[in-house]
Amino acid sequence: MPRFSAPFALVMLAAAAIGAETPNLTVMSFNIHNSNEGVTNQAQFILAQNPDVVCLQEVNPGYPTQYQSELQRLSGRTWYPSAFLNDSFLLSRIPLIDTAATSIGGNSWGADRTAARVKILVNGVAVNIVDTHLDIGPGPDWGPGYRDTNTAQLLAWTQTLTQPQILCGDMNCWYNSTWIASIENQFTDTWQDLYGTPVGPDTMPGWRPDYVFRSIAQASLIRPVASWTVSGQPSDHQPMITSFAVGGATPPPPPPPAPAIALPARVQAEDYVRAYDTSTGNSGGQYRSGDVDIEPCSDAGGGYNVGWTAAGEWLEYDVSVATAGSFDLTARLASAVAGTKTVRVLIDGSDVSGAMSFTEASGWQAWQSVVAPGVSLSAGAHTLRIALTTGGLNVNFLDVVRAAPPAVPRIALPGRFQAEDYQRAYDTTTANEGGQYRTSEAVDIEGCSDAGGGFNVGWIRAGEWLEYDVTVASSGAYDVRARVASAVAGTKTLRVLMDGSDVTGAISFTDGSGWQSWNDAVARGVTLASGAHTLRISCDTGGFNLNWLEVVSASAPPAPSWSDADVGAVAIAGGSTVNGSGFSISASGTDLYGTADAFHYFQRQLTGDGTLIARVVSIQNTNEWAQAGIMLRQDLTAGSPHASMLVTQIDRCKFRRRTTVGGSTTSVGLSPGSGLRLPVWLKLVRTGTTVSAFRSTDGATWTAMGSDTVAMSATICAGVWASSYTNVQGGAVIDNVSLTAAAGAAAATASLIEIPTDDGDVAVAGDPASLEQGSKGGCGLGGGVAVMVCALFAFMRSRR
Repeated sequence: MPRFSAPFALVMLAAAAIGAETPNLTVMSFNIHNSNEGVTNQAQFILAQNPDVVCLQEVNPGYPTQYQSELQRLSGRTWYPSAFLNDSFLLSRIPLIDTAATSIGGNSWGADRTAARVKILVNGVAVNIVDTHLDIGPGPDWGPGYRDTNTAQLLAWTQTLTQPQILCGDMNCWYNSTWIASIENQFTDTWQDLYGTPVGPDTMPGWRPDYVFRSIAQASLIRPVASWTVSGQPSDHQPMITSFAVGGATPPPPPPPAPAIALPARVQAEDYVRAYDTSTGNSGGQYRSGDVDIEPCSDAGGGYNVGWTAAGEWLEYDVSVATAGSFDLTARLASAVAGTKTVRVLIDGSDVSGAMSFTEASGWQAWQSVVAPGVSLSAGAHTLRIALTTGGLNVNFLDVVRAAPPAVPRIALPGRFQAEDYQRAYDTTTANEGGQYRTSEAVDIEGCSDAGGGFNVGWIRAGEWLEYDVTVASSGAYDVRARVASAVAGTKTLRVLMDGSDVTGAISFTDGSGWQSWNDAVARGVTLASGAHTLRISCDTGGFNLNWLEVVSASAPPAPSWSDADVGAVAIAGGSTVNGSGFSISASGTDLYGTADAFHYFQRQLTGDGTLIARVVSIQNTNEWAQAGIMLRQDLTAGSPHASMLVTQIDRCKFRRRTTVGGSTTSVGLSPGSGLRLPVWLKLVRTGTTVSAFRSTDGATWTAMGSDTVAMSATICAGVWASSYTNVQGGAVIDNVSLTAAAGAAAATASLIEIPTDDGDVAVAGDPASLEQGSKGGCGLGGGVAVMVCALFAFMRSRR
């Protein structure tokens, strides 16, 4: 039952009265009630009081080993046992000078009572600590003289000891008993020394007090600083705990704790700060006292190793990691036992290595290195534990080294690679200002909103560079395309070097519409030799972001078979550029809408039935309705009948048509929020007077957008178009254009163009669930008389 706890103020006053000395020996006396409340439960309670020595009573045979093992397992420290006969037993965290036990006579239950003793060295003073348990029985003063006999024999034994003594135990009485009076001929009660009141019913209601006495002789060497008990104990007895200052009036300060091992480093097994060993004593007898078994080591470097290991044992070390990262752990192990032997490494209780196993059994000094690669360690202070899953092995050391960065495969060209996947780099600042992807390095990386997402390199300054190990499949001419964005006006320039030689010249662009407004800057016809090379992207200027670099086979020049036309009331004349495999269109205009259109048209003639296909790559961001697409048109007048497919910069994809001269347009298609993103493939199929419209994300699988009757002459215009919507200068990039006449018709073939370096790239979304009917304007174009196939060199723009 709960008895009492000394008031904190009393403890502090008592400490002040004897000079506020620092306790350096704490002794706990605790009757464990025959372990009825469980060994583990009581061991946890004992450790919570943090004693240096614990004196136990009601200890049955077999209990000493159990309590020693459990205290060691839970605390990771060695506990040294006293001699044991019956009932009374001590455990000390301080190594023993010697120990003994003796009988002190019979008791009411027929078995001898005993006393046990340990001698320890504290601050240079040898101190005896004695533990006993007096009889309890019927009759006056609870016994037919047994306790007086027990007490007399106990005191006769303690009188043989010459060093200062601390006497602990369950005396089964109050302060006013005759045997307590006998004890006080040699000892004083530390509770009364400190607080002035005896251990009795007035201060401690109950009937099972423990006592902690100190010897009158040499009392100045063992001075009580505080004494207390604790309620809620796992026993029917409460403990008594007393802290002592031992030695001179100003005892030496305790040694400083061993400094934490700064990782990466080699951790010698024998330099543990805490350990659990299943056996008592150092079987190797080397290096340090304690239960961990240590012997000389013949491995390279000599020194010592831990041996005589058993499953469940462990060694702990205080470590610190300055910078988080990936580390390789190498355990140096040996064995003469057949079979699989295993250790694990735990950080703060978590297994970080997994099983580190080996089967070699050539000898106790035949050393093997067992590696756990790529272990992630966070920065800061940690507890590292080497846990022995099996025994039968020796441990020399654990090496903790930073893992080498993984080998990066060479980039195969032609192909696309991401700017952030460099092998080497130079950055004018020391930190990753974007804080993404490669966070411990200097190159500045952030999240990217370009098609495909991922990351881009940013915060670029003049003179910075990125290097990549590449392999060119075959010698030849290549186009080099850099994916760039900027919010800074003016010309921004980079160049590509191969093995230190500039192979592209200046690759420049001027767009400044935003840090995530992506464009392609292209160098064409770059000659590259086959084989392995070092490719460097060198930044002549800063003020731009870089997403990726793409190297593709150079395209043949297009056939001169397309013509430009401004249709309707455009404010600024448009034009087009053929760039290898696609069209770059500049355009103003106000829309395809209502009864008259205004746009720029890059077109050819088609006679009879046919199919027009193209991919819209990007649209310059002049307005949310800035648009581009493909068109079949009667003629180049503003109110001409037409059938068109268009996309805008904000999630729209429409099949729009005007079925009569000067009539209004109608539309069906995708609205904002639909999720379609550039690039978008578009297709129109003319069969007689019927035109059918389709869209696709890959040019292979097509989704129908609708069909309508659009009566036009046999020969019409077919091509690609763009409108800025606000009559300012805008434009678009369109590639993979093909115009195919139906079977049996005369045909002509032309190649199409490449992407401009300065047009803004705006995503366009679409979702079949968001189809919208409505009337929106159209465009017109004049008739011609040729039938042809416009075959585009397909330039696929894939994203990661």
